[in-house]
Amino acid sequence: MSWSGRGRCSDTEEGAATGRPIACRASQLLVKGSYLALALATAVIVSSALLVYVQQRRQLRKPEVLGVYAYMYRFPNRSLPADWGELLAKLKLAGASIVLPFVIDSAGYAYYNSSIVLRNEAYMQRYRGDPLRDLLDLARRSGVKVYAWVVIGRVNRGVLEKHPEWAVYDVTGKSCLEKATPSGFLYLNPAMSEAREYVKAYVKEIVEKYDVDGVVWEDDLGWPPYPDWGYGPFTKEAFASWLGVLDLEWPKDIVEGGKYYGKFIEWRVQVVSDFACELYRTVKSVRGIPVGAAVSPSLSWQKRLMGVDWVEWAKRGCVDFLSPMVYHRDENQPPIWVYWSLKDVQRTLESAGATVQLVPSVGGSLANTGSMPPAEWVEGVGWAAEAGASKVFVFADVCLDKAGAWEALGSFMRG
Repeated sequence: MSWSGRGRCSDTEEGAATGRPIACRASQLLVKGSYLALALATAVIVSSALLVYVQQRRQLRKPEVLGVYAYMYRFPNRSLPADWGELLAKLKLAGASIVLPFVIDSAGYAYYNSSIVLRNEAYMQRYRGDPLRDLLDLARRSGVKVYAWVVIGRVNRGVLEKHPEWAVYDVTGKSCLEKATPSGFLYLNPAMSEAREYVKAYVKEIVEKYDVDGVVWEDDLGWPPYPDWGYGPFTKEAFASWLGVLDLEWPKDIVEGGKYYGKFIEWRVQVVSDFACELYRTVKSVRGIPVGAAVSPSLSWQKRLMGVDWVEWAKRGCVDFLSPMVYHRDENQPPIWVYWSLKDVQRTLESAGATVQLVPSVGGSLANTGSMPPAEWVEGVGWAAEAGASKVFVFADVCLDKAGAWEALGSFMRG
């Protein structure tokens, strides 16, 4: 939930790909530079006007509803349970009425009494109960709704050791069990139907067993976010069958520059979109609670690397809301960037004729937000509301703790 990224090509690479003369490319770059300068100047003028307008109103608009992502453990110690009474007191202080507990961690271990997902036993031995049920009971008494924050693409080692065929592979043909991914996490192959069934089984378990008010998919739904990962023998076979071409030169034909690169991205997008729709139907077959997904505001980046097309999800009705992760500090941007980024997301959806609720996630990684002044947390929430969001999620409780920003958010929400 705390990362985002961009895909960029250098001018040299672009020139080499097109074969254009150096002088021609240079003149084009000058034109592009002029347009870029004009666009930046326009953005500065509009941003300044918007700031003046807000200052005249004295305060940014506030959302109707505030939610906070929360770890089930005392981050980063995954064996030490969080204190629910303490968490709910902080939510009340901040004026938040939704909590989003991380019910399965990024390594694929459960923090509830699952009969499907391997549990973090060190944590469960200390807790001596059902942490998710206890949180739900206490939250109900406090008037707080609970949206389960659910990992989809990452998995624990035990699952892949039992089902090694479910693992993703890198471009050289090594699985994530044999070679570490850049993050060190283990990933499921979303094209593998058995792997998808495993995920749907624990999603169904959560919504059947626990009276959660909603679910939000972690931003790992899709292929691993690395250009050298998401290949392997099963992927080759499935793509070749879909394409109707059995003499693929693998991986040459499907990597960037290959003759089937565009088709490979198209297929990966279809796989992930179908999976997102299957997950949606799984939840709705049990209860009519809202289903959302955390996504990067950069659609092109997610499509290319992860096969994630959130416009397609919206058009197919496979999410009730999207939660763009507009983490301005992670992007080295001022808080007003939240507003402009959300407007870009809105325009992207509108241009495709897609309609879906946006519930932005603001905040960002602990490394970048732990020292963020409380007033800046307020600005992030406020700019999301200015962009039209009636509901805003904040990432995350541990970041608010370190920044000491709970009370400032509460003053803003009650103001």
